[in-house]
Amino acid sequence: MRDFFNKLYNARYETKILETKIKEKKNALYSIKGITYDKELSKTNTNKDLASMFAEIDELEEELQKSKDKVSKLELYYREEIKKITDNVKEQTILRMYYINNFKVYQIAFMFDYSERQTMRIKRKADEKIKKYIKNVM
Repeated sequence: MRDFFNKLYNARYETKILETKIKEKKNALYSIKGITYDKELSKTNTNKDLASMFAEIDELEEELQKSKDKVSKLELYYREEIKKITDNVKEQTILRMYYINNFKVYQIAFMFDYSERQTMRIKRKADEKIKKYIKNVM
């Protein structure tokens, strides 16, 4: 079932990697700023290093924004696909919450005041519909 949502998971993973890289670069920047340099060194190497690091961070933040946009588009796409797969609103909601919003079964059950067993039964039934849809479409 996860294969069906693979594009979304991969896009989210790329986004997390970019966020981590940006955080690491910013932390490196802070460590450079905190070091006291010799006056001659600070005039030459540090300014170039800082400028290149700022440029890298800007590029990564642009990539991150593109990646977030891709995730948003994929989320919308899968929401529409879920609507095509089942007419049952409970099934749609549970599929959306589980596969798109990454909620756990016990969290979904709690929100709807269902038992975990009932939630799993609804999800399993909806998963079967996804499998049929995949066979027919792909």
